Amino acid sequence: MATDNDRLKEMQIQLDNWDIEIEKLKAQAETETANPEIQLKYYKLIEILRLRQKDVREELAKLKHVDDDSWKDLKQGIGSSWKNIKTTLSDTGKAFKKGLEENKRDKK
Repeated sequence: MATDNDRLKEMQIQLDNWDIEIEKLKAQAETETANPEIQLKYYKLIEILRLRQKDVREELAKLKHVDDDSWKDLKQGIGSSWKNIKTTLSDTGKAFKKGLEENKRDKK
């Protein structure tokens, strides 16, 4: 059975993976979108992702320094933050894909 420490390590790995995904989205915004208005929209979405990611990192940092009773309380908070970033990342990816498809159609 996974320990709390193992779960923290897994969450950190996932956050690092999300860094990579966010950087890929940023690269897409820069290279595949010529329209400055669309790029700005994407950059705003990326900024929201970064802020949510920062929230999760702060929650993880708190979890590293608490006793077992506090762990349970903080774990609920990080669960909410975790869900928010997962949803935002998914929604942002969908928005990028839709926007890029529309951008390609407009060029034709």
